[in-house]
Amino acid sequence: MELSDWADRIKEEILADESNEWYWPDNSDNKIFDQAYMKFVNRNLNYYYFPNMLYLAHNREHQFNPSFNVTLDFCNHARSFNNNLGPFGRMCIWKLPPKTQLLPHRDDFKYHDHIARNIFVISDNPENLFRVIIKEEPVPCVKGTFFQFHPYTDIHEFINESEESMYFLGFDYWYLDKLSAAAMELQAGSINLRPYQRSDHGGRKTKKLYLSPH
Repeated sequence: MELSDWADRIKEEILADESNEWYWPDNSDNKIFDQAYMKFVNRNLNYYYFPNMLYLAHNREHQFNPSFNVTLDFCNHARSFNNNLGPFGRMCIWKLPPKTQLLPHRDDFKYHDHIARNIFVISDNPENLFRVIIKEEPVPCVKGTFFQFHPYTDIHEFINESEESMYFLGFDYWYLDKLSAAAMELQAGSINLRPYQRSDHGGRKTKKLYLSPH
């Protein structure tokens, strides 16, 4: 299947789920993500607390959203051409409304230094009004574009100057060598999540497993 065909199938899945709530990642500290909305293939994981993320990766523990089975199939299929064998990290569907953007930033938490970030453009972009800039260099963004970068070091921004909402995937694979090193350092096999960490959800300053119920 061509990448553009995958994009069409994933967009159909997203539109079929429009009746369900989008997560708004507003953050009064930096406003980077305030103009965008998100849905999640494996829930809204609390990447601020690294031991949680390590636990999930080390134990291959995921709760996949049944609304996005095609999206998950694509994320697994992508391993066949990017040679990433590590477990999934965060897996996010982004909606960038008309005339909005994700501001230039690095994702500089410990988790982000342990993963490769994959971007897959889902929407049509005939006039190139949806733009992605990595390390101050524009990336071609036609429907079906796939690329990878390291969000911990690479400044990146996403800009939608069109009159339509733009959809794209941002999903992570752990680097196996960094995962192994972190697992040894933190003794991942002995990490036990307490019941309160799994119950409900909490903000970035908590040790909860999830940032929201999504």
